[in-house]
Amino acid sequence: MPPQKQVTLTDIYRARGFKLTREQARKLVYLLKLTDERPTAAGETPVPKRDTAA
Repeated sequence: MPPQKQVTLTDIYRARGFKLTREQARKLVYLLKLTDERPTAAGETPVPKRDTAA
């Protein structure tokens, strides 16, 4: 079984039509870590972030 390519946040946003640089993606990851909800597709209900520090 061949290894799967790691999909990055930049890959996801580019696939949705956004043109993010690596620096913009890095900042976006930082901001998402500060929020209480994970991003969702349009029309979906936001999902609360899970605490993985346990």
